Amino acid sequence: MKQQDGYTLIELMVTLLVTMILGGVLFTTYLAATQWLAPWRREIKLEDHVHLITHRLAADLTYAEQLFREAGGRWTMTYSSGRRVTYRYQDSTLFRNGHRLHDVTLPVAAFRLTPSREETRYALRQREGRLDDAHSLIQVDIHLALQSRERTLAVTTRAALRQQRPWPPL
Repeated sequence: MKQQDGYTLIELMVTLLVTMILGGVLFTTYLAATQWLAPWRREIKLEDHVHLITHRLAADLTYAEQLFREAGGRWTMTYSSGRRVTYRYQDSTLFRNGHRLHDVTLPVAAFRLTPSREETRYALRQREGRLDDAHSLIQVDIHLALQSRERTLAVTTRAALRQQRPWPPL
């Protein structure tokens, strides 16, 4: 009988079995790590969405010239270029110019824009003709709460509308 090079059927089956056992161990380790990290991912997603929405709102408010509250939970900001940005809160969803601002899996639990007392003082001084730049800052408190399966993250921050004024003549 002639000697042939190669592997026997038993050797191939043992190799396949060892490979399957190692693959199973690696897969279950990967699956366990993924499930362990899933709540952290959801938490990061929640915090990221809250940050992005409040940053977008603050940027819009900062460069707006006027802020109007309209019926139906709408807030409209106008700019010197004539551009308008409208925010609408309806059915746990926050819209900016008709487009959803957040992920569908994270409903908005609360949204509120509250002009601060500084705005009232500014409006009174403007009506009385005693406008001084020290009190011309209109500030708006932004209250936003997003909800995930685990918790609700609520943030309140303040943004100021810039009142651009030309330099006085020398």
